Amino acid sequence: MPMNGELRSIPDRILGLGRAALTQANHHAVFMDPGNEHWPLMSVLNTAHAGELFLKAIIATEHPLLIFKDLVTLDDKNLDELDLERLLMRGRTHDFEKLPQVLWATTGLRIPNPKCYERLRQARNAIQHFCPPNDRDLSELSLEFIYTILDPLIADRSASTQSSTTKTIA
Repeated sequence: MPMNGELRSIPDRILGLGRAALTQANHHAVFMDPGNEHWPLMSVLNTAHAGELFLKAIIATEHPLLIFKDLVTLDDKNLDELDLERLLMRGRTHDFEKLPQVLWATTGLRIPNPKCYERLRQARNAIQHFCPPNDRDLSELSLEFIYTILDPLIADRSASTQSSTTKTIA
């Protein structure tokens, strides 16, 4: 059975949000404004959000359903076709912590800087769920993640897309 057309748009939808989150992350990491001392904390949250979205977009490019865990729970045996509405209501995507493994399993790509990924993941969890860590330069951590993990992955995917487009055109 062919895939629902709405599902094909998932990678592009995710990518658009990822770009916005990356823009905010970079801005919060480099721009200091008196009265906005929380921006380094926000840079970590936005960087993790951007990372999650970019990784899911790369994975979803292989197949949109690969970003979801427990796919079998989406079937209630009453629908002929899995649609976007059903995914929004019942779908659960892989957690940020597991995305490097899902990326590797689905695409063969490894996270370029796994130690940085883990440091940012830990900082993000602390900030998001209980209290900010006070022993790190959080803006520096965000920039390291952006430029040693996201930038290479984006560049690699852009080169792959251009290469396959060139082959198709040629």
